Amino acid sequence: MEEEIDLPELSLDARPLKRSRVTLDDVNTSSDPIFSSDGPEPSADDYLVQRISKRQFRGAWWDNDRPSKRIGISRKIDSGIYMGSDETDDSLPDTHVEALPLTEMKGRSTSSYPAGFQYPANSMRAELPLRSSQQSGSSSQQLPANEECLRLGVLHCVEHNSEMIDLSDLELESVPDELLEPLQQIIKLPRAEDRAPSPELYRSLAPALQLYLSANRLRSIPSAILNLEHLTVLSLRGNKLVELPGSIGRLRNLVSLNVANNLLRWLPFELLDLLRDPGKLTHLYLYPNPFLQVLPQPKGYFSKGVRLDVTRNVAEEYRDNLCAYFQNCEVESDRDHLPWVLQLLDLRLLRIIADDRLETESDFALEGKWNLYQPVYLSKSDIDFYNADGSLASNLTAGRGSVSPSSVSPSAKVFPIRLGAETELPPQVDGASSVPSLFELALRTCSASPFFSDLRALLPKDIPESVSCGLQVARETRGDNAKICTICGRPYIIRRTEWIEFWYYRLDRGFTNWEELFVPFLRQGCSWKCVG
Repeated sequence: MEEEIDLPELSLDARPLKRSRVTLDDVNTSSDPIFSSDGPEPSADDYLVQRISKRQFRGAWWDNDRPSKRIGISRKIDSGIYMGSDETDDSLPDTHVEALPLTEMKGRSTSSYPAGFQYPANSMRAELPLRSSQQSGSSSQQLPANEECLRLGVLHCVEHNSEMIDLSDLELESVPDELLEPLQQIIKLPRAEDRAPSPELYRSLAPALQLYLSANRLRSIPSAILNLEHLTVLSLRGNKLVELPGSIGRLRNLVSLNVANNLLRWLPFELLDLLRDPGKLTHLYLYPNPFLQVLPQPKGYFSKGVRLDVTRNVAEEYRDNLCAYFQNCEVESDRDHLPWVLQLLDLRLLRIIADDRLETESDFALEGKWNLYQPVYLSKSDIDFYNADGSLASNLTAGRGSVSPSSVSPSAKVFPIRLGAETELPPQVDGASSVPSLFELALRTCSASPFFSDLRALLPKDIPESVSCGLQVARETRGDNAKICTICGRPYIIRRTEWIEFWYYRLDRGFTNWEELFVPFLRQGCSWKCVG
């Protein structure tokens, strides 16, 4: 039997130690987590040194049923956002005022409406919403009385989507663009039906705006009107307009235009684009206006007017009678007017014959009839040429004996021109370039600058007159009033060519007065190459 091996005695250090109980005094512990329901205290950063007694819970936080403390949230201002409560503050002032009839409005104080306010016609006279002083704002209270009436009228139309805006007889000398810009927000209200309409009954929500600014004192058309894409009726009768801007040709949906009883000497050539096919302008009211005439008012045979018929037989008979009468005519004034009348009758007869041919050979008779009412070109004046700085090129116009349109006296009634004469261009025009001049490019750059309004104050006082005039023209043609060449279609500031063309435009009314036969249209070009 083998001897037992004696094991070494255990030392005192190797004896098993008694496991100590974990207490809360230990900092590093792996026991269950401890959560506190109390909020943090400022002294919690030094909690090992200075102990704070807390309410403590052992275990997970979801195992302890503690009452939750809810915070009530309520809104005091109607901000449109739900904040946990449906409570509202009834003590807030109600700024909405119901619309009142016109009879009840007359007794209101003048703080809401200026004195002498006249309500627009038809639907706009029925009711107009009143606004409190808080809604009107301090800026609207500083407006003149007539402009405040305009602002309220526009506001009414926008709020009610009214397509007819009647701002007549308000004694307006000018209209700020910001007062008319809200009209672009008007839309056509859809029809309320119980069921979905059929495809053929769908219609556009684009409005057909009708703007009436008659019986005012306007000297120019506000630029905001030229941006109303859906304007169909524009009445400017009874103002003090001296000239219509060429940008009026942007109103492609215009059906009726009334500029009668103003101070117009001619019309912009761009207006012809609205009169000619496929333009929609079918009602143009021009008279009375002091338009330039090709000849003085006749005192003999044509003093009662000229007969223009759409029937071929009647038109031919009338022309033959005129020729027979003037063979033995000794009145000199009648002999001067006869060539113009015969020229117009011949052009009308050509269109009547073409219209009759379309009726017999084509199914599109209505389209052929429209050709009869197109404007008829008759003649034009001599072309005036201008230098790069805008001054008249006297070396190209000397000895011609004609007057430029810009230099016509306001009291002049006749602008004599030759019927059917072709304009002879000077030899200097043959080698001219269509590239804009440096002065033109400089004015375009200045006009596009946002600091253009402060430019004049930064320039010296002794600048050349041509520069001062060029800056004035650039200021007038900025933005929506930009000029477009009627020949090449490019924008420009300084005109380089200018002339007047006489056209006939009139619907059939039997006898037509002499002063209404020939309408002058001013045409301008951007270079010496741009001539008609």
